Amino acid sequence: MRRHLIYEISRHVSDFTFVLRENILAEYEYSPLLSPVQYAELQEEIWCHNFYLRNLCNTDLFPNWPIHEPFEILRSIIERWSEQTTQGSTSSTMTSDLAFKKLGLEKTDDAQEVRSAYRRLAVQLHPDKNPNGRAEFEEVQSAYEFLSKEYLDSDSQDCYLSRSKETLLLLRAQSILFRRCGASLSLYRYPCYQSLCRLIEKEMSRGNHEILCAAFEIIALSTSVDRGNAHEYVLSGGYLLLKESLWKLSSELEGSTKREDLRLRACAFICQALSAIVDQEDSKSEILLSDFSSEARVSLLQCMEHTLELDQSPALITATLYFCLNICKFKDAVKDLLSRGVLWNFLRLLLTYEVGAGIARQYLEQDFERFELYTKMPPLLYDEQVASIQNWQSIVTLWLLSKWSNVLEEDGSLTYASLQLRESLNACLTPSIGSRVIFLCEEIEMEASHKSLSRSQALDCATQKAADILIIIATKSESPSCLWNMQMRTRLQSYITSRRRDISQSSIQDLMYENLQNEIYIAETYLRLLAQSACEDVEDRHKLCYCIFRFILSHHHHNDEIEVLLRDAREHVSLMLADAWRDDVSCSVSESDFHGRVSMQYRYKQEQFDGDLILALDAIRIILAHEHQLLFDTKGINIRFPPCAAQCLQWIPLLLSVTTMSIKACKCISLIFLDLARMYKTQLACSLRSPDLMDFFMIVGRTCDGLMTELIGCLQELLSDGDFLEEFRSRGGVIDLLAWSLSGDEEHLTRGLSTLACAMKESLYGPRVRKDVSRWFPPALLRGLSSSPADCIALLRSTTRSAEFIWNKNCLDELQAGVCRAHTELKKSGNCKELHDKLKIEYSAYDDLMIVGDIFIDIFVKDPMAKLSNPTGFLDALVSAILTLIEQPVEEMETFDESGLLTKFGRNDRQALDRIAEALFTLLRIRSTLTAHLSRSGSLQKIQRSFQLFTSTTTRSEMILLKIFRIASDNAECVEALIASQGVKLILDFIRDRTSLRLVPALDILRACLAHEDTSISRHLIDLGALKILLDLLEESPAGIHDYAVARVHAIEMIKQLERDPSRGSVIRSLLESCQVWQSCKNQKHDLFISTQSHNLLQIAAAKDSNSSPDEIDSSVL
Repeated sequence: MRRHLIYEISRHVSDFTFVLRENILAEYEYSPLLSPVQYAELQEEIWCHNFYLRNLCNTDLFPNWPIHEPFEILRSIIERWSEQTTQGSTSSTMTSDLAFKKLGLEKTDDAQEVRSAYRRLAVQLHPDKNPNGRAEFEEVQSAYEFLSKEYLDSDSQDCYLSRSKETLLLLRAQSILFRRCGASLSLYRYPCYQSLCRLIEKEMSRGNHEILCAAFEIIALSTSVDRGNAHEYVLSGGYLLLKESLWKLSSELEGSTKREDLRLRACAFICQALSAIVDQEDSKSEILLSDFSSEARVSLLQCMEHTLELDQSPALITATLYFCLNICKFKDAVKDLLSRGVLWNFLRLLLTYEVGAGIARQYLEQDFERFELYTKMPPLLYDEQVASIQNWQSIVTLWLLSKWSNVLEEDGSLTYASLQLRESLNACLTPSIGSRVIFLCEEIEMEASHKSLSRSQALDCATQKAADILIIIATKSESPSCLWNMQMRTRLQSYITSRRRDISQSSIQDLMYENLQNEIYIAETYLRLLAQSACEDVEDRHKLCYCIFRFILSHHHHNDEIEVLLRDAREHVSLMLADAWRDDVSCSVSESDFHGRVSMQYRYKQEQFDGDLILALDAIRIILAHEHQLLFDTKGINIRFPPCAAQCLQWIPLLLSVTTMSIKACKCISLIFLDLARMYKTQLACSLRSPDLMDFFMIVGRTCDGLMTELIGCLQELLSDGDFLEEFRSRGGVIDLLAWSLSGDEEHLTRGLSTLACAMKESLYGPRVRKDVSRWFPPALLRGLSSSPADCIALLRSTTRSAEFIWNKNCLDELQAGVCRAHTELKKSGNCKELHDKLKIEYSAYDDLMIVGDIFIDIFVKDPMAKLSNPTGFLDALVSAILTLIEQPVEEMETFDESGLLTKFGRNDRQALDRIAEALFTLLRIRSTLTAHLSRSGSLQKIQRSFQLFTSTTTRSEMILLKIFRIASDNAECVEALIASQGVKLILDFIRDRTSLRLVPALDILRACLAHEDTSISRHLIDLGALKILLDLLEESPAGIHDYAVARVHAIEMIKQLERDPSRGSVIRSLLESCQVWQSCKNQKHDLFISTQSHNLLQIAAAKDSNSSPDEIDSSVL
């Protein structure tokens, strides 16, 4: 090409050489070439959007050439194809079918018959003879011209060959785009389905299988990448064309057809396209529903049945499998395929799985995120690596069988075909493997939903689970849940071969495996293998144990007396043990579960029962031992009675009757009873949710002194169960534990209190236990029990009197006597639930003492410097108690707050209110660091709420709360909280009302608030009209106000502070200049000293208090 370009340029400038020789000053004048340069190498090349399609389609030289603009390339290819179609067609509306129809011919007629038909019709319809038939004559002429150019002329044949090469290149280029850039192209609808359909009709008549393969490949790939393309293709009428093409091509294929035959490849792409259409179209699609629900489906299903026999094309079989997988939504089609014997082809494919050959990874590396699991047909359909593709076929076949086994009727029940398929799978693969196949898809979907797997992760999971089943089928497995070996595999292969030759046989009862004839198979478990190995593979030991006993009962000769004993034992066990395991396995058990053989087709021989009985009893022992190891050795004492042990107790009459059969059976029964006696010493856990048994247990525990001692070790774990704890507590269990603890030695006390402490920590019912204990223990003992039983024991042995704890020898004696008396009453009572709530103790040392927040108020007021373990909790409890007493006056109060602190008193509500308010004031006076906690905890707002609820304005409690407000006003956080909660407005209203006892404290509070220049108090007061209120106070001079002179001084000092406001001070000063009252007062001299820390005058010295830290005691007091 380079040499040709040099030659063309040299030829072009050859004339200028002579001109230059004649005149060396001559200048070259540009003139274009007469014609563009033509390269022979590019004569058959197609150039579309920066790509030579021949090179793009050469996957050997350019396998992964980057494609950056697939849509633009596809559009350019389609435009080129459209131009080619327009140039090569004689009529935009004429087709081969229409042309043959106009001439009255068949597609099989040759060229001579075409010419004869045309001459005959031309003579009949010529306008000279038939003036009214001109339009019909022109149609005949157009049809003849179309057929002449397409089929008859030698020149047109050459043109056809040229066009077909170009068409093939255009089609292959589109396939490459869809194969490599399907995700990008799925955003757009493919527009050329009608052109493809016309091309397929034309080439089918010519038999050009190469172009047909390319056309069918585009349809398969485009419909696979997008649901809209599939729907568009169906609407264009292409679905029926695919069926007809598959029928025609597959009918020509035989088992001897060579693997390289393009018809195999074309059928593979047709099946892939049909699979994509069935998958993408809705199950209620009118076209598909009418097709699969009528006789029209017969031809299609026959084709699918035939393609499964063509082993020389793994790609075709794979595509057929995907089609069969996707039609599971059409129950009639599934039924027809099964009736044609495709099951034997599916089972044959399962047996082709080769362990170690791997799986064709190209089927797993596609973008599955946009498609349903199992149903996306991978676009790679090459036949290399046959073994790995066959392994993939086996996996798809498993999915297919699982889907077909779960086809439902409209009412939600399984179809008859699915039931028959399940029966066949269980018979061919044994029930253990068959059930895994049947519920494979359901298991995968549940796991994918539970673990929130993506589509690709779910596909990997589905592949792995299917491969696990296939590995068992390909090799062997001997475990309690599965029995399969090579002998059984060989037997199944020979049976499949015979059934494929004769599908008329409908029953599968003739398939029997010799090694399963004498195997005891109960509840999906082989008892012989269970006795030889561990019990880990058994999923439901409870059901297995129940079915073993049912097996013994069904084959053991027993009388009516045994039936009565069994019924009584069942009632007895249900009373004692059934509540420990509520699942009733009898509802989920069928006769086949305890038949004794793999299925009902294997007859059980009664003469084998003696030997099978020994094996069954040994299996029970293994189950009990494994259950004990799981529930006890790994977790300690379990709170539930094991269900298999309960089954043994329930079937005791049956076991006793079996002991009369043989010495071996008698020995096995004895060993079972010895195991039960050794492993389960108590049946306490069975009472977990049995009220009757719990009542019985509590009565026995109170009567038998040694029972609690034996059970205390496991009771702590039992009480960790909320339901058991509530049943135990509501029947007076707390009193029983206290009585046992206080009546014994130090070990009893330690173990009993430790058990109570654990019960109090239970999340749901622990607070109720704490409340029950508070009826007997004072707050300090209760706190000690919660933190450490050792601390509680130390407190019980101590003698102390403080704000937090009052205890002495008399208190301990009263506790022991009270608990003993309550324990005795519980023994005599018939209704412990009602009685235990009324039982409590009143300590003589606590008479007339108030408890708020676990603190004795009277002792605290007398000794305010005593160290407090939780001063903030005490503060919150005091404020809450004040608000409660004001909102709802009570004669007696006993409650726990959110932190578990006790508040209890029985004084007159007004007297109690005064004492609590005094304690609050004392606490804040001594520990001023707690002042900030008022605003942070919301206590300041509760005090403000208390002011609003006061009905009398002269109470002592109210004056104490005003002093508390005065203390809070020295803290900037509290001032901001008062501003935010309208507390400042409330105090300003006190000044406006001129109440005698409120006026001076209110002025003092606001003056102290104004001392905080970093707050917004001055601006807030100005906004509330404080200036006018203060000036009115100075002007009116009201009579009858206590300490009016002090109030006047406060008002003057506050106005002066307002004048110093940085934002509004100038405005206030200008207003005050015109105010005569202020002018007469502003320069007034007074020698009255009013401290901004006036409440400190009330504080007491506490410098010598060794129990108080500097952080707790106000520095001014020190």
